[in-house]
Amino acid sequence: MTIDASQLYDSAFWADNQAVHDLFTQMRKDDPIHLCQNANYPDLWHITKHADIFEVDRFSLAKANARCQSIGCPRIASRLPSRSARRGDHG
Repeated sequence: MTIDASQLYDSAFWADNQAVHDLFTQMRKDDPIHLCQNANYPDLWHITKHADIFEVDRFSLAKANARCQSIGCPRIASRLPSRSARRGDHG
């Protein structure tokens, strides 16, 4: 199922608690690591499951403590489409 998360960029959307709840429930069910793209804003990943959020946070803290310059979490990153796939490059 395709998720239309474009409403996340609309401030009026956030005033409707039920709509917000419904969208994030759908995202957790159908696309728990969701890439939001909007021409007016930078790409934004929504991580919607607790275990995934915890893993990203744990990994980020470990990297910060190690003074490492790389960003990302291997377990989560392995589930994300490649940058070229997101752009539609096929070569």
